[in-house]
Amino acid sequence: MTRISNKDIPGLPGYELGNYADEPWFWHGSSAIDGDVTPFKDAPLDSLYLYRVAGSVTVYVKIAHAEADADWVQIARGGGTITGDLTVTGTVTAGDVSIA
Repeated sequence: MTRISNKDIPGLPGYELGNYADEPWFWHGSSAIDGDVTPFKDAPLDSLYLYRVAGSVTVYVKIAHAEADADWVQIARGGGTITGDLTVTGTVTAGDVSIA
């Protein structure tokens, strides 16, 4: 696991040498999120995890500290669902919208 923080990078605000266990972690791996198992349960809030499997990457952020899978939420990669009315200002080109 690689942990990166502002405190690791000279020139960024907060840079310093030493122990900083409360800083968010940033790491990647091929293990699915398991909120009650190390390292997921130990990660500080706002930590980011890049889940890499079969050529795909999913980004998760830790939003709670209850040692549960629900502590981690997926960051959406574009797209989504709109329920209800939608007003568009500007130009919509072919391929921008899919209506079901």
